[in-house]
Amino acid sequence: MQKRFLLCTVFLLSSAFLDSKVHADDYNALVQSALKKSGENRQQLQTALENVPSQQREGMQFLIAYMPVRDLKKLTAKYLLENVAVAYKAWNESPWKNRIPKAEFLNNVLPYASINERRDNWRKDFYEKFSPLIKNVKSPAEATALLNQKIFPMLKVRYSTKRPKADQSPYESIDAGMASCTGLSVILVDACRAVGVPARFAGTPLWTNKSGNHSWVEIYDNGWHFTGAAEPTGNDVDRAWFAGRASTAKRNHRLHAIYATSYRKTPISFPLVWDRRLNDVYAINVTDRYTRKKKILPAGSVAIMFRVLEEKGGERKSVQLQLITGNGKVIFDGKTNDERFDANDHITVEVKQGNKYRVQISLGDLSLVKEIEPKKNDRLFTFYLNDAKSRKPKSDSAAPEETAFRNSNPGKSILELVTKYFDSAPEKRGEIAFSSQLDKFAISKSSAVRKMIWEAYTQGFESKHLKADFQANKVTYGKMTSPYVVKKVGKMPKNGWPLFIAMHGGGGVPKRINDSQWRQMQIYYRDQKSVEGYLYLALRAPNDVWNGFYAPYNLPLTANLIRQFLLFGHVDSDKVFLMGYSHGGYGAFYIGPQMADRFAAIHVSAAAPSTGNEIGKNLRNTRFTYMVGEKDTRYGRLSRCKSFDKYMTTIKTNTKDAYPVKFEYKAGYGHGGLPDRDKISEMYPFTRNPVPNKVVWLTTRGEVNSFNWLHVPHPGGGKEVTASCRNNQLVVKSKKTEEVHVLLDERLVDYSKPLLIELNGKKLEKKLKPSLQTMCETLSERGDPKFIFATRVVLKPEFVKEK
Repeated sequence: MQKRFLLCTVFLLSSAFLDSKVHADDYNALVQSALKKSGENRQQLQTALENVPSQQREGMQFLIAYMPVRDLKKLTAKYLLENVAVAYKAWNESPWKNRIPKAEFLNNVLPYASINERRDNWRKDFYEKFSPLIKNVKSPAEATALLNQKIFPMLKVRYSTKRPKADQSPYESIDAGMASCTGLSVILVDACRAVGVPARFAGTPLWTNKSGNHSWVEIYDNGWHFTGAAEPTGNDVDRAWFAGRASTAKRNHRLHAIYATSYRKTPISFPLVWDRRLNDVYAINVTDRYTRKKKILPAGSVAIMFRVLEEKGGERKSVQLQLITGNGKVIFDGKTNDERFDANDHITVEVKQGNKYRVQISLGDLSLVKEIEPKKNDRLFTFYLNDAKSRKPKSDSAAPEETAFRNSNPGKSILELVTKYFDSAPEKRGEIAFSSQLDKFAISKSSAVRKMIWEAYTQGFESKHLKADFQANKVTYGKMTSPYVVKKVGKMPKNGWPLFIAMHGGGGVPKRINDSQWRQMQIYYRDQKSVEGYLYLALRAPNDVWNGFYAPYNLPLTANLIRQFLLFGHVDSDKVFLMGYSHGGYGAFYIGPQMADRFAAIHVSAAAPSTGNEIGKNLRNTRFTYMVGEKDTRYGRLSRCKSFDKYMTTIKTNTKDAYPVKFEYKAGYGHGGLPDRDKISEMYPFTRNPVPNKVVWLTTRGEVNSFNWLHVPHPGGGKEVTASCRNNQLVVKSKKTEEVHVLLDERLVDYSKPLLIELNGKKLEKKLKPSLQTMCETLSERGDPKFIFATRVVLKPEFVKEK
C-alpha cells in the first residue's frame, strides 16, 4: 500500500483548563459482579485481589471491574499481578507522572489489551526492551515519537497485507514479521503503555470516500494526540498521511465516525470490522477532534465549551442546549456530548467576551435555564441535570382566567377543600364535608376546577405512597411486583408524553430466559425518530409462570402502572399504548380489551385471545391490531386469531363507524421474526376518546369495575352494559347487571336541560346537578384526569338515583 504523507494541522482542544477529575466508582460492587461471571476462574481473580500490594489495589480492582467476560474466565493471577506491578513501576518512574491524571493511567496505561487480540504477556518484556530508548525524554509525546521510529525495526515487523490476520497480538505480529495497521497499532499502544505513556487504539471503520478502514494510535500529553503506527513523522505527533481524510469523518455515522478504545465501559462499542460479532470492546467517539479546524478568533471573542453532567462527579449527558443572546437570538442549538465521546471533547461556541447569554438546557421534560457572562479566561461551562426542573405539559398550565378564579375566594375554598380530601387516606375521604354552595363552580369554572383537583391529587396521599415504586422503576399490586425499564425518545409533546407499554415473550420458562426476553424487549421495538417523542416502557412479567402476563392480577397491576406515570411521568392520559409479542402478546390480548378505555391503541404479535371472542365487544372505540404468521399454528394461535377476526367482522358489519380492529395475517411467517418492529410509528397518531357517545362493556373480571363513563359496583360474570348519550338522552341496556352507575359531565350532557333516561325500555326524566365530591371521588377511583366526572347517576331496574 502506497503511503501519502500530508502536512495537516488538526485543532486539538487543550485539556489544561478542563476538569480531569473522574468520579469514584463503587469498585466493590463492580468487582463482585465480575466475579460472578468468572465461572471456574474465580479463584484466580480472588488470588490476584488478595495478593496485590495495597498501593496497587485500585488498579487491580479497575481491571477486574471492567474486564471482558472472556478474560474473566481465562486470565491467571500471575498474569494480572505482573501486569499491574510493571504498569505502576513504569508510571512511577516516568518524569511525566504528575502530569498524567490517575483516570488516564487506569484506563490507558494499566490495561493489558487494546481490542480483541490474543492476550500476550508483553508488559515486562516491552518495559525492559523499550524503557532504555526513552530514558532522556521528558514528555509522553517525545517518547511516543521516538518509540514509533525505533521499535518496529527492532522487532523486525513491517506493514503487509499478507499478514496472517488483522487483529494480531504483539507476539503474533513479531512471529509473522508483518502486520496490518491494526496489528501495528496494537504494538505501538503496548510499547507506550509499557513505559508509562497513556495510549489507546483509534480508527475508523470506513473512510467517507469508502476507500477502506484504518487504525492508528492516540497518546495523552496535556490532551490527546495522534500518530500512525510504524509511520513516524520525525519528532512530531499530530501529523499523518490520513489527517486530511480524517477531517472528512462524520461523527453521527456509525461507519464514518472516528473512535478511540476505552477499557472502562462506555455506552458504545468499537466497530471491529474484522469481527463484527464482538461488542465488548468499548469506545468513545472522537470525530470532532479530527474534523475541527483551528480558528483564529476575532479580538474580543472567546471560544467557550459546554458539558452537562448527571450530577456533580457524574457522567456526561447528551442534552439539547441552546445559547441565546440578550435580545433573544439563538446563536447555537445542538446537543452536548455524552460518555461516547472523548472526555475533553465538548461542543464549542464562539461568543463575545463580557456579553450576557442565556443557556437553555432540555432533556425530555427536564428544563434548566442559566445566565452566563463569559470572560477571557472562561473556557468550560458545566451544568448539572439534578438542578433541572421538570417541565409540566402545556395542557396542565393555567390560562389567565383560570388563575384569576383560583385566586378568588371561591377558588381558594375549593383548593383548600380538595387538598384536604386528597391528603386523606382513601378510607377516610368519606368523612370530608363538601359545601353544596361550591358545586355550581364544577360546571361554570370546570376547566379551572379540574386543574385544581388534579393538582391536589398529584400532591396527595396517592403521590406519597406510589412515588417510591416509580423511583425504583417497578409497579406493585398486592404481592405482585413488575420491574420495568423506561427510556425517552424525542421531546415531550405539548400535552405530555405518549407512553408505550411493551411486554416480553417467554412465560413458563426459567427466570433467566424471561429476564433475557425482557432485555430483548427493551430494544425490540425500534426508536421512531419520525414522531415527536414518547416514553418506551419495557415491563417485566411479575413472575415466571405460564400465564404471567394474562392472569387477573395483571389488570390492577397495569392500572397502577398507568396511575404512576400520570402522577409522576408527565404522561398524556389519552396517549397510553399497549403492545406485546408472544407471551407479552397474550398479555395485550387479555389486558387490552378488558381495559380498552385506558388505551389509545393496542397491538398484539404472535399471540391469540385466551378468553374467547366476546371480549372484542369492548373494542368499539379503541384501535386494536393483532398480527400472526401463516405457520404459527402452535396452541391454536392462527385458528384462534381467524376465529376472532370472523367474530369482529360480524360486529363491524352491523355497526357504523366503530370497532377499528384489524387482523394482520402474515403469509410465510412463523412464530418469530414478524415485521412489527416499527409498530410504534403506526400506533402513535391514535388518541383515546375517554367519553365516546356510545360504550359497549362486557365485564368479565371483578378487578375492573369502571369502563369509560360506566361503573358497575359488582363486575364480572359476563355482565354486559350498552350505553349511549346524545342530545341529553341516555339509553342503557344491561344484561345480568343489578346496578349500573353512569358518570356524566358537560362533555356528554347539557346541565341546563333535563336528562331523558331509558333503562331496558323504562323511561325517566331527571334534572342533573354537578358535585365537587363526585369529581373528587371519580378521580380517586382511577387516577385519570380525563375520568373526572361531575355527576353519578345510579341505575337500578326499579329506579333511577342521582348522587
